[in-house]
Amino acid sequence: MQCLAAGAFAIAYSVASEALERRVRNGYAVQIGNAIFYAAMISVMLAAFITTEHVRLHLHSILFFLYLLLIGAVGLSDDPRQAVAAGSVSIIGYCGVVLFAHQAATSGNPTAARLLPELDWVGNGIKITMLAGASVVAVASAERGRALRRLSLRDGLTGLLNRRAFDDCLARLGKSGEELTIAMIDIDHFKRLNDEHGHAIGDTVLRWVASRIERSFRTGDLVARYGGEEFVVALTSTADARIDARLEVLRAHIATSVMRDRRSEHDLRGVENAGQEAELQIKTTISIGRARLPADGETPEQVLRRADQRLYEAKAAGRNRVVRGEH
Repeated sequence: MQCLAAGAFAIAYSVASEALERRVRNGYAVQIGNAIFYAAMISVMLAAFITTEHVRLHLHSILFFLYLLLIGAVGLSDDPRQAVAAGSVSIIGYCGVVLFAHQAATSGNPTAARLLPELDWVGNGIKITMLAGASVVAVASAERGRALRRLSLRDGLTGLLNRRAFDDCLARLGKSGEELTIAMIDIDHFKRLNDEHGHAIGDTVLRWVASRIERSFRTGDLVARYGGEEFVVALTSTADARIDARLEVLRAHIATSVMRDRRSEHDLRGVENAGQEAELQIKTTISIGRARLPADGETPEQVLRRADQRLYEAKAAGRNRVVRGEH
């Protein structure tokens, strides 16, 4: 009966935590808390099982394997911290259960006294080693999951978020109700650069511009390659009056910088040099369209479209400029 009650409580908790995870911004904190909670619940159930009178005393060894199921389950996530939390609490919890059983047997609990021979320290040492080994495997699995997730969310050339990841993050920001600034950024005359110097140089320019854009904003801001030579930035805390100034500084920095790339003569087009290597110096500019939520739309998607429209306005007006609204 106690096990059924504990199971019902665990199910209710999982439903409540799932709802909480969807509402909070840092879902990983909730998931780590869940791993700790479930490991602690297993320990409580095991302690109750070995001190309560019942007819199937041998089932306590089966209940132990719930620890291994939990550790294996969190290993399928992409957050190694969950595996560390689940493994650590499982090991500490099981050691606590063994000590509790010995104390209960010494205090005269008949169930604990009958089970005490099965809780010898040799057997317990083997079980603790199993938990530690499972934790190591789970951490490695979660690390691999994190790497695979990163590959699925990142643009392979620039390392920025890809379009799918950006759209997913933007949708979550829309549900939070926060104010938002979105800037669409495009490299001017990029097709001409590719035609004149080749795609290898074009890729170098993309990486160079992407690194400059990423360094211009905070860690919590969303920076993505949206497609081709187009980038997008989504910034919260739009009360910061310096956002437009930061966009202007970024534009001016790109416009006044020179990208240098050393290639062999065979790799460079349109560069005459008698030596074995030649240095290609490239200057480029960017155009930016900026829009804000809620001034330019009721949803992030509408604001994104408005920023894209202003980007084309910037290009039509001569490029190398930032176009924003009146607000």
